[in-house]
Amino acid sequence: MSNSINSIQLLGRLGQDPETTWSENGIRVGASLAVTIDKDTTDWYPLTAFGKTGEILANYVRKGEQVNIQGRISVNRWDDKATGEPRAKVQIIVDRVGLIGSNSRNALQTV
Repeated sequence: MSNSINSIQLLGRLGQDPETTWSENGIRVGASLAVTIDKDTTDWYPLTAFGKTGEILANYVRKGEQVNIQGRISVNRWDDKATGEPRAKVQIIVDRVGLIGSNSRNALQTV
């Protein structure tokens, strides 16, 4: 039995409108989240949401709006086909979205 925890909570602003794709497994929504650390530092996190959470992100949040994201960190690893070098991409798999000051909401709403 594992005692590991993979959980992250971020408060930031969407850096782009969510992009929706559909597959046989359902909806997949991607976006980026800008989290300002101080006046000179902003960290960017790629977000991916599926299912109902993805629908909420796609339908209710737009670029520049502030959101509270809860989810887990996912690391995809592969070897570059051209060079054979190992590559990795970190993304946040979103489980919950808190809407803060969204155009369609005036208070914190969590879905």
